[in-house]
Formats: sequence, structure tokens, C-alpha cells
Amino acid sequence: YIIMIIIKEVENSKINDIIKLDRELSWELLDDNVKKELNWDEFAKRHEYMFRKLYNTSIGQQIILGAFDDNNLIGYAWIELRLDTISMLPTCFIVDIGIKQEYRGKRIGANLMNEIIKIALNNNVRTINLLVEKKNTKAINFYKKFDFKITGYIMEKQLRKTQNKKDK
Repeated sequence: YIIMIIIKEVENSKINDIIKLDRELSWELLDDNVKKELNWDEFAKRHEYMFRKLYNTSIGQQIILGAFDDNNLIGYAWIELRLDTISMLPTCFIVDIGIKQEYRGKRIGANLMNEIIKIALNNNVRTINLLVEKKNTKAINFYKKFDFKITGYIMEKQLRKTQNKKDK
């Protein structure tokens, strides 16, 4: 059957649906050792706290786009329009993009990205920036299709290994 996907801005009243989907997609990406150390309930509580904190304390204009199949949320893109902290020119930062597993490969991400680009152009944005995990090659390849270039590094110093609860 043919699916009809609608991309539209999500109202604040629907933010719980975005949080729920983001939590599920984020859990999928976690390393098994982290999942053992941080059970689902604790993860869910921390995730919601952090999501709301980030959403409510932004330095720019937050926009969340939803992708809907028959009124069911199946994906989203969260962006922030703000000034670049170095050039002080308008920029668009992609906070997150997520698509339910069963809807991947159906150009939903591409439709969300095209909408992000439209919003950015309408707001005189010169650049769109994002962070992506080095190991997330699917996402990296997706962004490269839209001419994103690697322009920097995120550096990390590990202070302790993730442990199983039994090992503590």
C-alpha cells in the first residue's frame, strides 16, 4: 500500500509524543554495557529530563517537525535557529533527526531534511550544522547526500569504563 506522509511543525502540546519516540530511538543506539548499567526506567527518566531541559533553555528558536502517517508520529526533526557563536551570523543547528525503524528507507528523512533546508533559507541562514556519532555511518552517509562536510572534531576523554552493575 502507498503511505502518505505529512511533514508539519509539531505544536508544544504534542511534545510528549516527540519525547517518547526520541527515547525509543535513543535507546536503540545505546551500547549494551550502558543499557546494563542504566536500566530502561532510569534511562527514560533521565532522557525526559534532559530533553525538556534542552528544549526549554535554548539560545535560539526551537522548531520540531513531525512526520506523520495517518496522524501517527513516525519521525521528527528538531532544529534550532540561532546565531553562530563565532561568526555571529544566522545558523541552523540540527539537534536531532529520528525515524521509526519500519519507516526507514522511504525518503522520510530526505523529506524532513528538505523542509529543514527550506526553513533555513527562509530565515537567511548561511550554514546548517549538526553533530553525529563517528560510528553512525548510516547517518553520516545520509548527511553527505545533502552535501554536509566534516568540518571539525568532537574530542572525548574517557574517565571510567562503563561497568555492569554486578561489577561495582
